[in-house]
Amino acid sequence: MEYMEPRVLAALTNCLVQGQVPRRWKTGKLLLLWKKGRPEDQPSAYHPIVLLDEVCKILERIIVARLAQHLEHVGPNLTN
Repeated sequence: MEYMEPRVLAALTNCLVQGQVPRRWKTGKLLLLWKKGRPEDQPSAYHPIVLLDEVCKILERIIVARLAQHLEHVGPNLTN
């Protein structure tokens, strides 16, 4: 694994152990990007994107990787 700042690693570990994330990690910043050639006064002329906290994105990737690994292991044994 690549080097990770110890404070960031501690924060991520804490989130995984407690099952909670800081509120500010859940808050994003909405940006509206204008689509060229569209009238600026029309809502459909904008493409919305949300900027999220980078540490939260790292945590999400860790969780996805763990879930994928778990599902690969138990997948054939799942029943309805």
